[in-house]
Amino acid sequence: MSQVEPRVLVNRHSGERLTLRRVKRDGEIWLEVIGTTPPKQPGPPMHVHLAEIEDVNVGRGILSAIVDGKQITLARASQRSFPPASRIAGGTGTTNRWSSRVTLVLL
Repeated sequence: MSQVEPRVLVNRHSGERLTLRRVKRDGEIWLEVIGTTPPKQPGPPMHVHLAEIEDVNVGRGILSAIVDGKQITLARASQRSFPPASRIAGGTGTTNRWSSRVTLVLL
């Protein structure tokens, strides 16, 4: 796999930044998403990964979210996996840096 520069998406309204890159893990190509959200700004809207497992690692701050209708809060250095078909929405909270990895399906 050739090295490709990561792509950075910035939401000019909320300040959320998403860095996307391809990584090789266990012989598979994965899409890695690393995001940051400024203090007191909403996270991503409700979304569902129909077939993917979403692994979340909180690198800094606190990540609050609503998962399947329940409020959760993850502290720095916390990890959590969400099974396929989980309904996930970002909450508001302190500055957070999180990474999420989902399988990249190439068609």
